[in-house]
Amino acid sequence: MIPLIGLLLCVYLAFKGIEIFQIAHSNPEARSSAIIVGVISLASGFIIAAIFAFLFLTSGVQVPSIPPV
Repeated sequence: MIPLIGLLLCVYLAFKGIEIFQIAHSNPEARSSAIIVGVISLASGFIIAAIFAFLFLTSGVQVPSIPPV
């Protein structure tokens, strides 16, 4: 259940990056610095979400193997 919540938070983080980019891009008085911040937040949102998703998916419980008889 915890990895599922973590993956949902990763999706939320990616959507927040898109939202920040859209706010910066839709401003008619936006300077180039606002669009640069939007692009940086979009890229970092996806990169950080991918890293967290990878960490959540690979952090499974280690099951010890049964030694051969």
